[in-house]
Amino acid sequence: MMAGKTDRRVPDFISKGTFSWGGLDYHFAGGQDPEIRDFAMDDPWRVLLKSLARAKRGDFSELSHLEKVIVESKNTVATNIALELIGSAGTDAQLKFLRESILHGNEYLSVEACAAAVSAGCLSLIPAMLERWAFAKAFRDRETISLRLGILLEEWEGPITEMRLFHDDSDGSTTEEIATESVLSEGFTKKYVALVNNSMVELKSRCAASDSPVLLGNPFGVVKLAEYMASLLRSEIDFASLSAMFLVLRHRFDSSTGIDCSGFFLDRKFQPLMASSVLETFFESGEADKFEHGVRYFFGHRIPK
Repeated sequence: MMAGKTDRRVPDFISKGTFSWGGLDYHFAGGQDPEIRDFAMDDPWRVLLKSLARAKRGDFSELSHLEKVIVESKNTVATNIALELIGSAGTDAQLKFLRESILHGNEYLSVEACAAAVSAGCLSLIPAMLERWAFAKAFRDRETISLRLGILLEEWEGPITEMRLFHDDSDGSTTEEIATESVLSEGFTKKYVALVNNSMVELKSRCAASDSPVLLGNPFGVVKLAEYMASLLRSEIDFASLSAMFLVLRHRFDSSTGIDCSGFFLDRKFQPLMASSVLETFFESGEADKFEHGVRYFFGHRIPK
């Protein structure tokens, strides 16, 4: 982003839930996209809306313009959404830009780019995320990036996510007491990097290609994701945990299929019966048949390389 005073002004559709994982996500209230002509030619929101509208129709040619929004815009909300859209729908060219943002962006941009990398879910982005984790000097940044790495490489709340390693507590110190200093130490850094690399190698051995999409320690597929979501709804997982899980899973399923899953949450409260109904319809309608395992999609369109 450009240096200088930041701008957090947003259009009305943001307050109505668009671009919120617990709201409308990539949909708009009333099912009607805003008029692009209502925004000035140099307005980053115009670029975002045009790129999104085209991508929803399977035209990914406008996404390259999001890079300018990310580099030049002083509106941090627009920047974050542009990164997220690149993660969800970006082609190889945009994912290369995302990788460069992770490695060479400023402290703020690089951490946000790691979040966007979760939506892309590509194995090829994980080394950059890990390199940025190792470079980070602030505990909070490492904590945030580790959460993103964990979503890609392991089931919920594992050692990668929680930065839980082989701590020698013989001196009587607690995890809370040693967390900040330990996580930033050279010894911890080496162990954590080895842990992530080993997990990545193991996962890569089960994927078709080095840039395959992944999620929660497994090769990604839209149908497998839907089956997993349905299995969670039948499980005995506590409601709070299930709600948190579905924020992530709903976003990946909604953006991949274009199926409006905004009913999964009402006033940000998870609605399991609605989620179950949407997934059941997905399987019974035959819609699942068009999705190939190991392929990234945006609104039902295969994302080109």
